[in-house]
Amino acid sequence: MLNFFKRKLSSLKLRQMRASGRVVMQDIGPAHLTKKALLHYTLDSTFQPHLQKDYRHTFLWESSELVRILNKFGFRVDIVDRTNTNWMPKDDYDLLISNASGNSGKLYPTYAKLTPRATKVFYALGPEPLHANERTLQRYDFAGQRTGNDVSAMRVMDKVDINSCMKISDAIIVLDDNGYSSSTYSSYKLPIYWVSPSSSPKALYETSFIRKRKRNTFLAFAGNGFIAKGMDLLVEAFENLPDCNLIIAGPHSDKTFWYLYGTRIQNADNISYEGFLTIGDEKYNRFVSQCSYVIAPVASEGVCTSVTTCMCSGLVPIVPHESGVDISSTGRYLTSDMMTLTDDIIEIVGQYSKLSDKEYAQKVSATLLKSQDFSQASFTKSWSIALANVLCDIEKLAE
Repeated sequence: MLNFFKRKLSSLKLRQMRASGRVVMQDIGPAHLTKKALLHYTLDSTFQPHLQKDYRHTFLWESSELVRILNKFGFRVDIVDRTNTNWMPKDDYDLLISNASGNSGKLYPTYAKLTPRATKVFYALGPEPLHANERTLQRYDFAGQRTGNDVSAMRVMDKVDINSCMKISDAIIVLDDNGYSSSTYSSYKLPIYWVSPSSSPKALYETSFIRKRKRNTFLAFAGNGFIAKGMDLLVEAFENLPDCNLIIAGPHSDKTFWYLYGTRIQNADNISYEGFLTIGDEKYNRFVSQCSYVIAPVASEGVCTSVTTCMCSGLVPIVPHESGVDISSTGRYLTSDMMTLTDDIIEIVGQYSKLSDKEYAQKVSATLLKSQDFSQASFTKSWSIALANVLCDIEKLAE
């Protein structure tokens, strides 16, 4: 009961901080550390430690782990939340790391100008914004063309001046697994280092799953922006695959998608919408024990963490290269051409629904082996290596 009230109080304090616009935590780490880092990200789980075990999104654990990594490298840490508007830094930082590739990074150029002596790292959780916007808008335009309706796009990043961000950055640390996201930043001629995403330790695989799974059942698990995630194309494909089943999971937030496809899903015997999944709960475990594959024809991602999470539960991935996930040893890549993507989905789903038990078991084993790249340990290791390289590069330039 005491922990319950502590959580309620910390949640209330955080809401009050956000209401004031001053959302920052300072001096995190042992007092003997002499260097200072400013982390522009999210302070939810640092302010409310119980959220570190809550994997509604990977950043809830990762943001706190970044603080621990920085402490190990000798930095005391100030965290300024992405929702901050009123607090501004002084020029007393040695390092600035900003989650700046999305709209939450709009204040990164301001923070960078106020901290001229700091080494500045652009932390990219997704592809270069102009590139990502182009691919996302193409998907929404394509949905409008196919259905004859006006559409309103989600997941468009229009609050970040990427050219200004690149001019003030010393290095880019990018979430990547197959080279896609990194390649979209190559024209800026900055050092680029990859890091891996983490996955919830609750995303488990049980040996009994493989016996329960139906080879013709596919899980589409995604976050906001269902058309950017390719859910519309999946609905159209599975309408032509009456012997295969599609389970859609994720938030009910893309109004355009539900306006265009809600009735079609209700009328389809082989397509169901199951709401959002909480990793490791009964509902999640039920679906990963029933489905054989996770399918995500996304437009553009850093690393599609809903896919990597499902891979940790042994679901074989079917995704395009733009998912950011290297599945060359595990599942099957979809085409990157949206004009032929629906046909490609129909063909590949048809093929994979008929895999033999032996073939499928081999792919599950390969998927579980690959999923080790998406653990908490791999996140910590990849970030430690990337940060060490950034600091080493800066020391060389200073010589």
